[in-house]
This record gives sequence, structure tokens and C-alpha cells, in this order.
Amino acid sequence: MSRVRTRFAAAASLLGTLASLALANQDAEAQSVVINGARMTWYGAFTISKGRRITEPGGTNGQVQSTAVHPPMVNSERIAFAPDAKFGFGYVLNGRPADARVKLRYVIKIPLPGAIEAATGQNKLLDEGTYPDLRIGRGDLFLGESLAQFKDPPPGPWTVQLWYEDRLLLEKTFTVAK
Repeated sequence: MSRVRTRFAAAASLLGTLASLALANQDAEAQSVVINGARMTWYGAFTISKGRRITEPGGTNGQVQSTAVHPPMVNSERIAFAPDAKFGFGYVLNGRPADARVKLRYVIKIPLPGAIEAATGQNKLLDEGTYPDLRIGRGDLFLGESLAQFKDPPPGPWTVQLWYEDRLLLEKTFTVAK
């Protein structure tokens, strides 16, 4: 009887060790993503048109809505005020592995006295959020702001920032002029 218990205990110990190694390997793989920085590819006023639905892992039902971004012909930090003006920048993430997915955070600083968000009625000095599942190897990434989401947005300096964890990757200040 004790021989059976010993074999059972040894098998259980071996299974526990294997499970621990598998979990450690998963943690090591998750930590192997390296972001070296980002490179701005364009900046200024842009337009958007809806694209087609494409299949990509991570999207709802395996699909995401592609967006056709039309960047400016000439880079510019000066944005002509218009109720539907959109401005920002395109970028490429530098890192490895090339097909890794990362979570980025954006912060957009709004000039005083702030802007009233049309959806909530709240006055905001910051617009911030996350992109939870961006692939490093993509060449169509962009970050921008639309004045259409605000009631009476103020002219002045609007700063657009892109963050990875606690590191500022890119920053550009645009002057919205009436």
C-alpha cells in the first residue's frame, strides 16, 4: 500500500512540476515583447473613410473594420479650425517580435478652458484611452483627435501623446487656429 502511495505522490509531484514549467514558459513568452520606440510617418490634418471588414485575430468574431486614413499631402502642425477637423499622426512601432501585440495608451491635452464633450457634457482638459491589441508589424497605425466630438472646442495648442507602459513614445503639438 505504501508503495502505491509513493508512486502516486511521485506522479503528482511530476505533474505539478510540469504545470509550473508550462506556466513559467508562458510568462517568459509574454515578457519577451520588446518595444524599442516608434517612428512618426506623417502628421497634420487628415480625413477618414470607412474601409472593408477584414479578418484579423483579436477582432470581434475574428473581424475588424478597416479604416482608410488619408494623411495630409504636406506635414503641418497648424490646423485650420473646422467643426469636423481631424488631426494627428501616423506611426510605426519598432520592436520584436514583429507580429507581437501590445497595449498602447494615448493622451491628448486640450488647451484651456478645456472642451465640452458632446456625448457626456463634461468639460475635459484631457482625452485619454487605450488601444489594447495593436500588432507591431502594421504600417497603418495612427493616432488623432476629432473636434467633432466636442462642443465649442478651443483654439490653441493640442498635444497628442502615445505611451507604452510608462514610456512616452511619440508626442506632437498642433496649433488649432480660427
